[in-house]
Amino acid sequence: MESDFLRVSDGTSGGEREKKKLRIYTCTLVSFRADESTFFMRDTGLICTKLLAMDVESKCIMPLPNHEGDLTERIIRTEMYNLKDPDWWRARKLDGLVLYSWGAPRFIKVARAVHKAGIPLYIHVDASSFDPWWEPSIPLAKRIPLFFRRMSIDWFRALHFSYADVISASLPFIEKSFRKRRFYGERIADKCVSWPCPVEELFRYDDTEKKRRVICVGRWDDAIQKRPHFLMRVLELVAQRCGDVEADIYGFIPEEMERWHAGLPEESRCRIRLCGFLDHSCLPSVYNDAQVLLVPSSFEGTCLAAAEALCCGCSLVVSNRPGKMDNPMWYTTLDSGAISREDTPESMADAVLEELERWLRGERNARDIAAAWQPFFHMGVNLNRILKIFEKVRLSDVSSK
Repeated sequence: MESDFLRVSDGTSGGEREKKKLRIYTCTLVSFRADESTFFMRDTGLICTKLLAMDVESKCIMPLPNHEGDLTERIIRTEMYNLKDPDWWRARKLDGLVLYSWGAPRFIKVARAVHKAGIPLYIHVDASSFDPWWEPSIPLAKRIPLFFRRMSIDWFRALHFSYADVISASLPFIEKSFRKRRFYGERIADKCVSWPCPVEELFRYDDTEKKRRVICVGRWDDAIQKRPHFLMRVLELVAQRCGDVEADIYGFIPEEMERWHAGLPEESRCRIRLCGFLDHSCLPSVYNDAQVLLVPSSFEGTCLAAAEALCCGCSLVVSNRPGKMDNPMWYTTLDSGAISREDTPESMADAVLEELERWLRGERNARDIAAAWQPFFHMGVNLNRILKIFEKVRLSDVSSK
């Protein structure tokens, strides 16, 4: 049976007022390729897919241009100036909008337009933290203008978030970057619900006996964020120090990584596998089979791979980079992983081996890890919370008119 908030009055007169489907669309302000295998497996695409499964009318709105592979029946592409126009939004007759805008000042006119159109607005924040205003590590001549620039960005970003009816982010982000930060404070934090990122329910622990295996999932052609050179050194050290550990690398494999792998000693090469790109629907079995997900990134927002792995009972080993990796570092709480003591390959290799020993000693439990983190990430409960808030906003607007 459907919950009452999944239906709204169509405004007809008479004793029996018919009900119609909710119309809740999603919107991302970057012109991604809206294909089945990537876009609709995460973020606004995944939320749109889940809403449709809940019998809510939904499409994803994005700026032009169109792309080859777009699922045109599930998206609306339009010029950016339309997205800044309240009348354009009003014509959509929506009961709510899920917006991925990152609170960016350059998108403030979009949030304002949705608000002026009277559409309940939900903004998701995919971030670990906002940059500090004062950077003692850089020269004073650069530090002062950077201070004023970041302060002004925060002011405009706070104005952007003020147009939202509900904001989702991770608990550490809500406390550190909203509640305790100037320009945000309680007025923004009180709009927040904890939902670091949406994860499909198919990511869950299925009681598979986990192997002594480390997995790495990422875009390994992104040298700045994902740090493939760092990863390669970590895995070399792990393989040298422990002769029974396996490691699988998933995602795009650049030529440099292939050359590195070919040059490894045979005893290491046979235990480190370059698995390449894997269809998203196949990832749960990969996570279920392994004990540890290694996250060597220089920075991450909410880190979808880490969230999916936790839901499947993996523990994490993450790089020690406060302010850049706050969310993945938080994910290691609840007996769910470890942070390297230093941000070096040697220290991370130590952390990997120590984490594997915790599994061996029975200090890690896949069922407990999955049970602890699924409520933070899974779509069903969290999306229902958002829908209920939309309904409260709608009823409040109706009663005030």
